Amino acid sequence: MTRVYLPLLLTVSTLVGVVAHHASPGAQGAQNAQGAQDAQVVQGAQGGQTAGQGGDQFLDGVGETALIARYVFNGNAEDSSRNQLHAALRGTGAVFVEEQGRQVVLLTGEGSHVELPGHALAGEDAVTVAGWLFIPTRASGPVFDFGQEPAARLSAFVDREGFRASVSAGGEVRGETRPAPIVENQWLHFAVVLDPASRALTAYVDGKEVGQATGVEATLAQLVPQGGAANRLFLGRTLDEGRPTLHGRLRDVRLYRVALTGETIATIHRNALTSATGRGRGRGTPPPEISTANI
Repeated sequence: MTRVYLPLLLTVSTLVGVVAHHASPGAQGAQNAQGAQDAQVVQGAQGGQTAGQGGDQFLDGVGETALIARYVFNGNAEDSSRNQLHAALRGTGAVFVEEQGRQVVLLTGEGSHVELPGHALAGEDAVTVAGWLFIPTRASGPVFDFGQEPAARLSAFVDREGFRASVSAGGEVRGETRPAPIVENQWLHFAVVLDPASRALTAYVDGKEVGQATGVEATLAQLVPQGGAANRLFLGRTLDEGRPTLHGRLRDVRLYRVALTGETIATIHRNALTSATGRGRGRGTPPPEISTANI
């Protein structure tokens, strides 16, 4: 009986091996494709700009679909995102100045400011505003102010007490973060996150949370209604007519349609520093530096 069935068993085993051999390249290809997709997501989270699934691009770990606009201010006020929501310099005294081999926008506090398209935030649920800010000695002013009128706005300011964010709706202040001390004559990274789902307004400086208001009863629809012709989005000035404008410099200001986490904001800050010093693989902005430039 052994002499009869042993060859048969060997033949069946051989056939199974042959089938497995021919089928394995396809299975291996599927595994490789999945691995490549996973690697793209990981690489995107590590920083810089990379390709992701479905042709999406990642900037500092955030997909481009989450990015509303990005104003690098390297010699112009154009939006470098795919949405092309170009801004415009307004008032007197706004200029682009050379710094570390690139340009940034200088607002002199004499009425100059940046105006973004009024419909940029229309229809969004949450928002994160992030960017780099340079404040000279004893300078102050509004960093940004978004809304239709002073009674309904999302804003951030810098004064002698520091950096703070505030949101108002229906003529009432619905939330305000405590002032966070900042260092003058040095670039700092700021971020403000309005998350209506969590009813929170959070402020960050240099990748660290510096203040949070909870129980915030305000939505973007209240501040910048969809289709609202009166929506105004300013960098460097307030919605209040005749109020002082910002004296400082801005670069790489970004608007996201999602509430970024503290970890992601820290990554954006860290990637900008490592990229500028050549340690990172992605693109970024120059690191904060002490400056004695007369601005």
